Amino acid sequence: FWLKSIKKDVCWISLGSEENSYYRFVQYLLASLRQNNFDFDEGIDELLSLLGSSESVDITNHILNQFNKVDRQLTIVLDDYHLINRQEIHSLIEIHSRFPSKNLQFVLISRNDPPLPLHELRLKNKLFELRRKDLAFDVTYTQEYFKKAKQISLNQDKAKNLSNLTEGWVSGLKMISLIEKIPEDDELIPAKLFPADLVKAFLTRQNNSLHNLILFS
Repeated sequence: FWLKSIKKDVCWISLGSEENSYYRFVQYLLASLRQNNFDFDEGIDELLSLLGSSESVDITNHILNQFNKVDRQLTIVLDDYHLINRQEIHSLIEIHSRFPSKNLQFVLISRNDPPLPLHELRLKNKLFELRRKDLAFDVTYTQEYFKKAKQISLNQDKAKNLSNLTEGWVSGLKMISLIEKIPEDDELIPAKLFPADLVKAFLTRQNNSLHNLILFS
């Protein structure tokens, strides 16, 4: 939904442990941009080859110069950024965050805070954050969800208890909605609400990517 709502080109890069190599990361990044019809100077391939032979070669400034030549609005999404631990990669992102190019922005999706100067970026209004609490279903959203999913009108106390029990986790609310009758407040015990067979049945209904996301969240 978010991708469809923004009027920009988007490069979505799903990172893995193999991208902890600076060479692999840059190679993957440039390949993704080229797939979206962004061209680079001919010399960048030669520099990339040098980086492949020795990661002591620093081509960060050259990469940043290429970013400055992006001629239309572009968002690069780096998914699973928490898997990255190479300082050279963090430095590339940090320098760009301090001195951003006109048409390019990065979106980092991570399970923990990346080692970037987040406080400084907040003060300079160069950072927009969405955290777990921002995505959690509060009382109002919980009421709306059950009204649409089960045609049930929950009072505020019941919705608050369900929201607190699941920590606003929509998959938890969805599993509760599968129960024929919503339990009373004194029965809102995770072991009773989410028995193994119910969790298993719920997971089997999800596609592979969502299944893995739920398991490892």
